[in-house]
Amino acid sequence: MFKVAIIGGDGFEDYELFEQKCIKYLRKKGQEGCGIMVYTTGEKCNDKFSYRFGIDIRYFICNWKRDGNDALKFRNEEMLSDVDAVIAFDDGLKDTQFFLEMAKAKKIPYRFVKKEDSTESTS
Repeated sequence: MFKVAIIGGDGFEDYELFEQKCIKYLRKKGQEGCGIMVYTTGEKCNDKFSYRFGIDIRYFICNWKRDGNDALKFRNEEMLSDVDAVIAFDDGLKDTQFFLEMAKAKKIPYRFVKKEDSTESTS
């Protein structure tokens, strides 16, 4: 099972491009017969994408009551402890950048799609 965290999609505001990029990055795994699981924070675009292509989905939600100001960090740590790769969309939010920096520090392969010109960067 190939596990990928997809973040920032809802704020990206272009579902067609979101879908196109996700297909591009995940096509090889699907063609290899490898099952795919999307890790998400509950974004609607991830739900739509996963449902449309029959991809399993796992939700990671912040527990603000239990973790207080560290809830975001703990949620991200939990997600990143089990993923094979990250697809991040430039939604202009600090949370997405924070998540991406954590993934980079852990040397997790990633794709980052920028909003303004639809370019991407990778590691």
